[in-house]
Amino acid sequence: MQQTKNMPPREKTYPEELKEVFVRAQQGDRSVLPQLKQAFDDHPELVDRFGDLVQHAQDSLLESASASLLLHEAVSRKVSQLRIRLMSAAASELEKLLVDRICVSWIEVHASNAEVADRLQTCPGDPAAIKAAERRYHQAHVRYLASVKALATVQKLARPAPSPIDLLRRPVSETCTVPTAVAEPRSRFAQPLAAGGVDG
Repeated sequence: MQQTKNMPPREKTYPEELKEVFVRAQQGDRSVLPQLKQAFDDHPELVDRFGDLVQHAQDSLLESASASLLLHEAVSRKVSQLRIRLMSAAASELEKLLVDRICVSWIEVHASNAEVADRLQTCPGDPAAIKAAERRYHQAHVRYLASVKALATVQKLARPAPSPIDLLRRPVSETCTVPTAVAEPRSRFAQPLAAGGVDG
């Protein structure tokens, strides 16, 4: 019984006819549209597998950045770590959408930055290629900063403002002293004491 609990979950299997439906749908055969809709109704997890545009964009960017399988897998894991950290502070669906946007832009901006460095190194005599790479980097950088700013703005607006009661509950330092410059001045009628004391 213990061995059964430790066994990995069995991967879900699908009817063989679904493969033909998906292949024909990828080829643009609209006659399989009813079967395709029924397949997604019966297996909603396939919608996430095939319809995750964020993942498709991420994979496309990684493949265009480098043909190296090593780099693809390492950067993919770095992006997953970034997404986990950002998602831990995301309290709404809008914030989660912006986290996805940041992660995709993160790949784009750093990949385009690496492209600029590569162009400068491999073709220093081709200013047009260098300029085009710099333009792509600049555009990616603008999109990246915009997505980061949007998330920060949404999180700031979503954070509830402190109530007057919360402000009153905040601890106040008891060691603060009144600055000398704003201390209450002596009365203009007060006279300094004579060195010898007060006359009787």
